[in-house]
Amino acid sequence: MNRVNAAIRRGRTVPMNGYEWAWSRVEADGSFAIDDLAIDTRWGSWFLVYDGTDGASAVVGPLDIGRDDREVEVEIPVLEHGSIEGMVEHVPEAMAGQIWVVLFDDGVVRRETLASPDGAFRFDRLPPGRYGLKAGHDGSKDPHVPSLDRENPDPTLWQKPAEPWQGAVIVAVEPGETAERVVVDARPPGPIVEPKEPEPEEKP
Repeated sequence: MNRVNAAIRRGRTVPMNGYEWAWSRVEADGSFAIDDLAIDTRWGSWFLVYDGTDGASAVVGPLDIGRDDREVEVEIPVLEHGSIEGMVEHVPEAMAGQIWVVLFDDGVVRRETLASPDGAFRFDRLPPGRYGLKAGHDGSKDPHVPSLDRENPDPTLWQKPAEPWQGAVIVAVEPGETAERVVVDARPPGPIVEPKEPEPEEKP
């Protein structure tokens, strides 16, 4: 999304998330089927999320399923889930116990947890992968969230993409392991660092 329409969670920018549309029971042999997806009325990419009671989880995607596709077969490599635990630092004394940690990936995983008064937090049952973490509150002021000047709006904000990964703590979650001692700063991130424009190629 562009910066004007950036997705916000607990006062911090996050990637635009998807939403759940269809569910299927997994049979004893591991097979599943999701029917009647109504592609004509749904645009964009699809993700498959497996969250088993056996301590395993997985996310597969994005899958581009076109309106001419009548059947698509997908294999989900199921892995043991992982965890993240850590501390939120630089929490104002008056905000102790009111700061949230938000977690996201490049797909559809979005979670949040309220840090304890001493700043401790933990996420469990995470599909293995790469995650971004931010700490915030619904009243947080984030320089990555533009406040439009209604009298003199900046038209370039509609052309610039949101940068939700800037200012995030990046954590890799491995199957069956806990990423420990992760530190997240409750203070607002610095200004957005604008991506560098590619330099024009020199003609021979």
